[in-house]
Amino acid sequence: MNGTLLSPLTYRYLSPPWLKCALESQELLSICLKKIKGLNRVKLIDAGFVWTESHSKRIKLKLTIQKEVQANVILQSSFVAELVVENLQCDDCKKTWTPHTWNSVVQVRQKVDHKRTILYLEQLILKHNMHAKAINVKEEPDGLDFFFSCKTHALMLNDFVHSQVLSEARSAKQLVSADINSNEYNYKHTYYIELAPISKEDLFFIPPKVQKELGGVSPIGLVTKMASMIQILDPINRRHYALDQEAYWSHEFKSLCTRRQLTEFIVLNVEPEDRRAQAKATNQSRIDESANFYYVDVELQRLADFGVNDTRIFAKSHLGNVLKIDDHVLGYDLEVLNAPEMEGLKKVFPDIIIVKKKYVKKRNKQKKRIWKLKQIDKEALEGKKVSNRILEKNV
Repeated sequence: MNGTLLSPLTYRYLSPPWLKCALESQELLSICLKKIKGLNRVKLIDAGFVWTESHSKRIKLKLTIQKEVQANVILQSSFVAELVVENLQCDDCKKTWTPHTWNSVVQVRQKVDHKRTILYLEQLILKHNMHAKAINVKEEPDGLDFFFSCKTHALMLNDFVHSQVLSEARSAKQLVSADINSNEYNYKHTYYIELAPISKEDLFFIPPKVQKELGGVSPIGLVTKMASMIQILDPINRRHYALDQEAYWSHEFKSLCTRRQLTEFIVLNVEPEDRRAQAKATNQSRIDESANFYYVDVELQRLADFGVNDTRIFAKSHLGNVLKIDDHVLGYDLEVLNAPEMEGLKKVFPDIIIVKKKYVKKRNKQKKRIWKLKQIDKEALEGKKVSNRILEKNV
């Protein structure tokens, strides 16, 4: 018998194929009985394990058999069979420790100064188990590399990433060896996936040509959701629209403001608007009372100015369903934003664009998180440690 260790009490045995079995389990008993020759010529009455040390390389079985030797004469006998376990590595394990064995690689990259999208994509890959066929995962400064022994497995991950995140894929191949007589060629395939350099809550500029194609939207847009399409909020015209992958990559919008440039404000007053007036302003055919976005007039003051001066700012917000007096919000202060694309257009833009509400944690009621996110086992960068532990959710 050939086996490989998985855990202190669990092994994989070559049946074939490889089968995961615990010690003294029914699956292991079935494998052992198939290895004993001659049992097909007798009748097996009983079979069970004889206790041995858990680290022992011997598996002992006590068997009881019967056989009819003459007419109406049946002999019964009991004996102990001993099997030896030999350590062996499977082909997949051998490839993980051997260099230059990968056939295809998927390179996921995003050219930004954060890793929020990469971490989100990592959780999606873990959820759908798309990394199970990878023989190695390597961390890079701006992304991840997935190595596969089969081209088909790399294509599956390539299509999955493209369907979940706004991305652009390119491929290339390199000839490794060729046999002209048998017309066989060996290639190494590389699939490069570039994620869009834009994230949720980013503010970006829309070129005039694209504004006309989208039906006369405002020059700026706020990203409310990132997936295979971008969900965008028009803070001036109060419209919600989406951009698909083809529309984005044909123009490649760049962010004017990112999450690091958010300014914190305090809500001093909230004045709700008429729902019918909102529906008329946004060209809606009916009033949706359960809509996620409800526009209100808010009176704000910068947190840095609170208690220092009496400078107040009036703005409109789409978060009327959640905003209350004394709440803290995060938004972009366009008065201090310097961007060449916005020169001559600042008169059209509002002074403040509110992005989201900030929930202040109370120290007395703060609770420790009882769960941790799983992480992909990956090869770390030089000089950086990556834990190989799988952090599971504890409820």
